[in-house]
Amino acid sequence: MRYLSKKSSFLESGFTLFEALIAMAITAIIGAVMFQTWDMTAQSGADVARITRERERERIVFALLDNDLAGMIFSGEENRRLPSPSTEPIEISDEFYEAMGRKKEDNRDKNSRTLLSFASETSVGEDAGSPGYPVCVEYVLRLTGTRHSLVRRERDLCGVSGDFPWTEAELMDNIERAAFEMIFQNGKKLAKWQKEDLTPPPIAIRLAWTPAGGEEREFLFPVFSGGADVEWEE
Repeated sequence: MRYLSKKSSFLESGFTLFEALIAMAITAIIGAVMFQTWDMTAQSGADVARITRERERERIVFALLDNDLAGMIFSGEENRRLPSPSTEPIEISDEFYEAMGRKKEDNRDKNSRTLLSFASETSVGEDAGSPGYPVCVEYVLRLTGTRHSLVRRERDLCGVSGDFPWTEAELMDNIERAAFEMIFQNGKKLAKWQKEDLTPPPIAIRLAWTPAGGEEREFLFPVFSGGADVEWEE
């Protein structure tokens, strides 16, 4: 009887099934909390890296825009062949096709909308033309699949009609909308304008864009009206 009493006491000192289930449940909860914490930390790190990349890309884009718009050329005289800042694409003149004996071609990209076109004294092309020659620059909003992107286009020898090649670079992707606005000294703002509205030239240009699923953002770029002594003939 003494032996059985000891054996019974040994068995009573172990875990019951209910206690084992509770221990397993607590272990599972702790594991889930630790995994969730790790997952949140990893996700936060990924979000920080993504935001950092976006901010760095925006910094480069804004520096490029600032460089372009600072060198924007405003030409109002009739003997100037440089295009005036516009929301229309820069196209080859009818005179060029007549001189070349060619039928005028429609090379517009149906999925692109020109937001701003102008002649600039600055270029980012690796093989820019002769020093001092202005370049034609276009900023377009392009639809690719289901997303829009902001694309910068550049063509050498602006002011000279011809089918010169354009180089392109995608600056922003996955955006819903983008628009430029002229801001003048008297506080007037124009989202659409005529050539005569640009005398005197604006003091700044506002870019407003909306990332997909986000809120509208904006940036202001100062304008220095250049090209006062530049004349180009075809």
